[in-house]
Amino acid sequence: MKNLSAHPRRRISGYVPYPNGATRQQVLDKCLNRLLILASCLGFAAIILFLVAMS
Repeated sequence: MKNLSAHPRRRISGYVPYPNGATRQQVLDKCLNRLLILASCLGFAAIILFLVAMS
């Protein structure tokens, strides 16, 4: 018979989220979304400035 040992599959850490609080992944996703929006706006502004300069 094989010996069995129980190992927790979940990493134990001191982080305990607040009820209905955002997780670290959700905060990171929100920051990345804002950076992508900023990059898109800067690209659009650069296109508009280029078109105005060409006319």
